[in-house]
Amino acid sequence: MSDLTAANFYRFFPNNPHKCALAEFIALLAKVYKVMSSRVIWNKENDKWKDGFRVHLEEQTALIHKLIAYLEKITFDGVNRFQQAMIITLKATLSLHKLLVEKYGITYLLTSRLLQDALEAYNDTIR
Repeated sequence: MSDLTAANFYRFFPNNPHKCALAEFIALLAKVYKVMSSRVIWNKENDKWKDGFRVHLEEQTALIHKLIAYLEKITFDGVNRFQQAMIITLKATLSLHKLLVEKYGITYLLTSRLLQDALEAYNDTIR
């Protein structure tokens, strides 16, 4: 999922409200992915979503809360473990950041450091 995928949905289906809604969701996922995989406080690519967590705190947290709202409403056939896991991860990141700021004075969180296993880190590197 990427910004380009979302842009193409808008481009090829401009009059289809369902496809445009899907494009909005894909764009949201792409931005939150960047927020949740930040590697530096200030990135050199001029993409604010890749900046460390807190550089654009209000916008970054608004994106995360918007994705949580989507995930709480969306349904797929069967058990929704994927959504539940994402919600837990997103809320835990927000809580961890709050703790680090309030208790330890650490202002920025490089979210790529929160990856839980080698395969996930490898996939993140490839992207």
